[in-house]
Amino acid sequence: MIRLRDISLPFNHDEKYLFDSILKYLGISKQQLLSYTIAHKSINATRKNNILFVYTLDIEIKNESQLLSKLSGDIRISTSPDIKYLLPKVNNIHNIKPLIVGSGPCGLFAALILAQSGFKPILIERGKQATTRVKDVHNFWKNSELN
Repeated sequence: MIRLRDISLPFNHDEKYLFDSILKYLGISKQQLLSYTIAHKSINATRKNNILFVYTLDIEIKNESQLLSKLSGDIRISTSPDIKYLLPKVNNIHNIKPLIVGSGPCGLFAALILAQSGFKPILIERGKQATTRVKDVHNFWKNSELN
């Protein structure tokens, strides 16, 4: 996949304009473009009368390697990074039970990843029981009291 950076388009553009800009910038036909995804989208408002969207795109095309070699001097074009998360390989995990303190977002995620990796994590939480927490949340929304 190809990563194309810093494509600036008018704030009020439609998606067809983005599609056409990809074709024009890469110098390809619409038959060569297989797909694209927006990896990053930001707003450039340095000039109040000319607000722009700035895109970083991941693009899949036919004959990718040929295009990359042809446009190798362009700093806006590169190979897309591989961003798939791979679970680490662990040996001898049968008797290990990792202890996770706290069932917030990080604790729950750590427990999930460890369980998917074959561990049997122990998750402890010292907070109130769920029914009491629900009452505290309702009290917050009703009386604006944070407990």
